[in-house]
Amino acid sequence: MSGRTHSDATKTIISTLHKGKTLNNETKTKISDAMIGKTHNDDTKQKISDAMIGNTNSKNHPNSQKIEVFDLRSVFFSLVKKKPAEKSIITYDSINEAAKILNLPNISVIVNYFARNQKKAL
Repeated sequence: MSGRTHSDATKTIISTLHKGKTLNNETKTKISDAMIGKTHNDDTKQKISDAMIGNTNSKNHPNSQKIEVFDLRSVFFSLVKKKPAEKSIITYDSINEAAKILNLPNISVIVNYFARNQKKAL
């Protein structure tokens, strides 16, 4: 196939033949081993970055859960300065977004907090 391209009809046939196929573990290991030690150059990294612009999959994911975070610092500073508290509750579109903005190492910090602090039904 050097220098040639498949026709649209051929691409459709190849696509339908490959749909539903899964790779066995041996093949996955070979693919993984082939990539060890390889890195993307700056041009490729920029192309990946440009392709991801506008990607809102995590924000609009149907299973994402909105989360409201109460900011104690703003309340504390308002009490010290004797001024009304500014916006003390911040709403995030997902737990993942909240973890990133709050500089948490991963979402498990938030998930574990909820898991440990749930009120049990009587």
